[in-house]
Amino acid sequence: MRENKRQRQFVFSTHNANIPVLGDAELILGIDAKGDIDGDDTQGRAFLRPEHMGSIDTPKVRALVEEVLEGGQVLRAVSRAVNRAMPRNPMRA
Repeated sequence: MRENKRQRQFVFSTHNANIPVLGDAELILGIDAKGDIDGDDTQGRAFLRPEHMGSIDTPKVRALVEEVLEGGQVLRAVSRAVNRAMPRNPMRA
């Protein structure tokens, strides 16, 4: 696919943030969704914010991808704190 990338354009749609990152995407579009088809609002809406458009090298796009992949900075901080607080498993030593 990398070789074909020079001659063709590929367009993918996914909920998996690993795909554009591992696929070395040149353009990532983060779409926000509003509305709930199960509730009173039968008109689901999608929003494309200009700051969520760009390559992984764009700071706001990178932050969005990290949020999707890792749960954001808060989750990472909690995860680090839990890992530090847990005693080391003697079976793994």
